[in-house]
Amino acid sequence: MSRLRSSLRVLGRVLLWLVTIAEAGLMAIAGSAKFTGNGPEVWGEMFVGWGYPLWFAWVVGVVEIAFALLLLVPRLAAWAASVLGIVMLGALATVVIHDSPLGVAGPIVNLVALAIVLGGRWPVRWRPSSSVAGSDSGPQPHP
Repeated sequence: MSRLRSSLRVLGRVLLWLVTIAEAGLMAIAGSAKFTGNGPEVWGEMFVGWGYPLWFAWVVGVVEIAFALLLLVPRLAAWAASVLGIVMLGALATVVIHDSPLGVAGPIVNLVALAIVLGGRWPVRWRPSSSVAGSDSGPQPHP
């Protein structure tokens, strides 16, 4: 049973890294698209059309790139995923409210991936206490 647990832990770590790397890449591409090629004009026009100031597209792009890189740092990944999750919630709300042709699939896929990273990298996991039932010691941190 110990070998199975060990193998499952390794598999879990590998899958977490795969999701993290994929999401970091997607967020970095999305952020850099706001600065390259026709991106500044296209994204600027979309942001203004949605009622945001033009400079907000640049801020979102910088946040997407910076926090995509931080996703790759295990100690900072949960916090980076939280910030990017807030950005994606804003994106989701924007495309829903404005019936954008971009659709909801992108923000939803990103939110799911960010939730996986957040859950996998959260610094403390809790489990029920192994003490006697009825004790008020509460949950204990999982090693």
